[in-house]
Amino acid sequence: GIVPKDSCVGEYLEVALMAQPRFTQNQKQVIVTPKIQLNTVSPTFAKSDTATEIALGGFGFVDSAQLQCVFSFPSATATRVMTPAKYIDYRNITCVTPTFHPDSSSLMANTVEVTVDGQKDSSSANIQFDLIGRASHIEGWIQQDAATRFYTQDPANAANTYEVKVATQTLLPIIKVALFDGTFPCGALSAATCHQVPYNDYIQGNPADPSKLAAIVTAKAPNGADVPVKFLTPPATSAAFFVDGVATFDQLCLGTCDGTNPDLPGGVYTLKFNMSIALSADTTVWTFEMPIKVTPGDPFALSLGQGTMDSVNQGQLLDLTSTGGFATPLEVYVKDIAGNQIFFSPAIEYQIALTITVMRFPVGHPKAQQTSTSWIPDIGIEMIVTVRDGKASFTDFVLDAALRGIMYRVNLRSVNDPTMAFTFVYANPALCPKVAGLDQYGVYGRPMFECQACPAGGICDGTHYVQTQEGWWRELQQTYLTGSQLLNQVSSPLTTPQATGRALLQREDLANPNDPNIYIMYQCRDPKACAGIDLNSNGTRFNASCTEGHEGNLCSVCKDGYGQEGATCRQCPDIAVSVVFVIIYLVIFIAVVAVLVYAALEDNKLFGKHNSESRYISVILKLLWNHMQMVVIVVAFNLGWEQYMQ
Repeated sequence: GIVPKDSCVGEYLEVALMAQPRFTQNQKQVIVTPKIQLNTVSPTFAKSDTATEIALGGFGFVDSAQLQCVFSFPSATATRVMTPAKYIDYRNITCVTPTFHPDSSSLMANTVEVTVDGQKDSSSANIQFDLIGRASHIEGWIQQDAATRFYTQDPANAANTYEVKVATQTLLPIIKVALFDGTFPCGALSAATCHQVPYNDYIQGNPADPSKLAAIVTAKAPNGADVPVKFLTPPATSAAFFVDGVATFDQLCLGTCDGTNPDLPGGVYTLKFNMSIALSADTTVWTFEMPIKVTPGDPFALSLGQGTMDSVNQGQLLDLTSTGGFATPLEVYVKDIAGNQIFFSPAIEYQIALTITVMRFPVGHPKAQQTSTSWIPDIGIEMIVTVRDGKASFTDFVLDAALRGIMYRVNLRSVNDPTMAFTFVYANPALCPKVAGLDQYGVYGRPMFECQACPAGGICDGTHYVQTQEGWWRELQQTYLTGSQLLNQVSSPLTTPQATGRALLQREDLANPNDPNIYIMYQCRDPKACAGIDLNSNGTRFNASCTEGHEGNLCSVCKDGYGQEGATCRQCPDIAVSVVFVIIYLVIFIAVVAVLVYAALEDNKLFGKHNSESRYISVILKLLWNHMQMVVIVVAFNLGWEQYMQ
C-alpha cells in the first residue's frame, strides 16, 4: 500500500509481537521499488568506441543512487552492461553508452532498459538500441520504394539484376553506395551481424578529411570493353561523395550520353564502384560490382492511378464532379521495364502533359460537320505537371465547361520523351444532384452545372436523359445510352479515321436537342396503352413507347390488324373465325328484323281493335333496339370511363 513519490526511500518499518502492539523504535527505512516504464530513446544508435549521451523517456523514474541504464547485447561477450543515469524528472533521464574496443564490430538487435535498484529492469517493449562498429567495406543498391531494393552484388544472380532500356542517353536509376561493417555481403541479406555505418569517419582508420570520402564508378560492356560513365548534371564526373556514410549516384548516364552516338548494344553491363581510403600507413581500397541489364525498347512507360499505381486502366470511364474535376485526383506514374516506379531526382524536370479531346458534339455544331482528316478535335486545354515523389498529380484539373451528352478523352503524354506512347481515360459530365429529394436532369449540349427539375411523367437519373413513366407519352423520342454503351461506341474502330470521327461526333438523339417538347410528357387517356420505357434488342432504351396494338398520339390509335374494344386495342381474330361470327351476327340480325316486322304487321291488324297488349310488345322491342344502337355508339368514343363502368 506504499505509494512511491520522487524517492525510493519509503516509510519506516517497525515490528510488534504482542496482541496490544508496542512497536519497535529502530526507525529502519524500507526501499520501495516503483514500477518503471520506458517508452523512447534518442538517438537509437551510437558509435561502439565512443561514450555518447542518450535521452530516455517514460514514467516512474526516481532520483536514486542506483539509477542506471541497462544495455543488453546478446551477440557480444558482455551481454549486460550498466552505465550510470542522470535523473531529470519523473519522466526523463539521460545516460551514456558503454564503449568497446575500436576493432569491435557492430552490436546489433540490442535493447536498453532502466533500473532504479540494480536488480529489477523497467517494463518496456524492448526498445532497440544499436552500437555501431567501424566500417569494413562498401555495398550498393538501387532503391525503388520503401520495400524494394535491388542488391546486385552477384552478377550471376539474374533475379538481382536491374534492367534499363537502351537509348542514346541511357539514364540509370538512383544508385546508393554505403559504408557497412561486418562481413560482405550483409546489406542484401539483412544479416543481424551487419549494419550500415552512418558516419564518414568511422572506418578502418582516420582519413585526413572524412567529409571528402568519395566512391568512383566505372563500367564494362558485355564484351569487356570500357564504357564511359558520367553525371548529366554538374559536377560531370563519375565520383560521388559520402554524406553520413552514403554516396548517392544521381543522374548517372551510361555511354557517351551526348545524344549523338548510336544506342548501346543490349546485354549486361558491369558497374564497378571503388572507394580509396587514405590511411596513415597505406591506402585501402574497397570495391563492389553491380550488373545492369540493358535491353532495347522505350525507356519508360506511363501508368495511371488515383492514389495507387495501376488502379486506373487506360480507356477507363471516370465521372466528373460538379466542379469539373475528378473525385480523386488523377495521377500519372512512370515505370521502368520491370514495372517498378521511377523516382526522379529533384534536379530532373520530368513532365507529363494533359490535353482534352472532345469525342461528341451536338448536331449543328461546326465541329460536328468537319470532314478533314484531323477528325478528333482538341478543345485547347493543356496542363503540364512535373513528376514529384514518383508521380505527377493533376490536382488542379478542372473541366467545368463540360457539356451534357458529350464524352471527353483526357490524354496524358511525356513532355521529355515525345516518342513514348501516351495513355488516356474518358471523362463524363457530373450528374445533376437531387434538390429537396427530387431528381433533376441536364439539357443536352448545355453546361453540366445547369440542371432542371424532372418534368411530370418523367424519370430522371441526373444525366441529360429523361425517360417516360408508364401511362405517359411524349411527342419526341430520345435514345438512351449508358456510359458504358457510349464508351463502346467511341472506342469501336471503323474503316477510316474520317468515318470514325464522323461516327464519334454524331449525337444520338432523334430530335433537335433545343426543341423544348422533348422534355414534355402527356398523360394518356388509357394508362395501359402507354408503356413508357421499353428495352429493344440492342440494349438501347427508347422512351414514349406504346403497348402492343397501340400507336399515334397518346397511343390512342389501333395499329393495322388490331381493333378497338372499349379503350383497348385488341388483335383481330382469324378470317375464318370472323366469317363465322359475321354469319352468326347476320342470322341474329335477320331474326330480330323479322320479329320486328312481324310485330309491326300484327300491330297494324289489331289497330282497329285497340289491342293494347300487342302494342306494348311492339313498343318494348323498338326501345330495346334503340338502346343497343346507343350503347354501340357511346362505347366507340374513348371518354376515359372507369374500369367498372366499361
